[in-house]
Amino acid sequence: MTPPTPAVIRSLVVACPTCGTTETHRVLHVSAFREGSHAAGVARCARCHTTHPFEVSLRRLTVRVVVSEGRASQATELSMDPDRRLAVGDRLEETERRLIVSRIETTKSASAPWALAKEVRTVWAVPGDVAHVKVSIGQGSVTVPALVTMDPEHPIRVGDQLRIGRSNVVITAIRLAGRTLDREGEGERALEVRRAYARPVRSARPARSFGRPMERESSWEDREPRERRGPQMRRRSRPPPGNID
Repeated sequence: MTPPTPAVIRSLVVACPTCGTTETHRVLHVSAFREGSHAAGVARCARCHTTHPFEVSLRRLTVRVVVSEGRASQATELSMDPDRRLAVGDRLEETERRLIVSRIETTKSASAPWALAKEVRTVWAVPGDVAHVKVSIGQGSVTVPALVTMDPEHPIRVGDQLRIGRSNVVITAIRLAGRTLDREGEGERALEVRRAYARPVRSARPARSFGRPMERESSWEDREPRERRGPQMRRRSRPPPGNID
């Protein structure tokens, strides 16, 4: 059987040995090919431009993908190689839109760090061009949830200030997948943050710009609460002016 020319297979999504992730590749040469079975040859990574040999299966299956954007979610289906390796944090190259894997549900686990496509029940993904960060703002015994949108690569650190509406809050802890950061200066990019915990601050120091508030899950007081004066703090009323004998 004569192998087809590169025009037959122009691009593939395969693992790049330099990037360490699955990326789109331009096929330069096809040395072996069997319809519906497998293909092998040489390809160039579209991300780092490394040229390397490849061998992939051409069998396909349909994987359910749920894309979450804030409170809204939309289910779709993508065609993948059954042996395609999916990992949390990877980009889904099978779609033109930039989508990042946030959770993988398999036949054995509700939340796996990685899996082969043939083992997956559902892939949960978020848009890679924007990050929706949930923030829990503690005010005494009351916790107010909020949601802000920002660049997915923007760092969020414990101790940084964030502006929501007209109020400033300071980040006190950051929850990631499987761990929580609570030391001053610790942080992670917004895309990796599951939830940020914060408290209101009264400071003249301007808050760092993490992004605009997207929507609020409940009302948030923009005004600072007034201090209550105790009985000993009450001012005595002065008598009306008059003639002093």
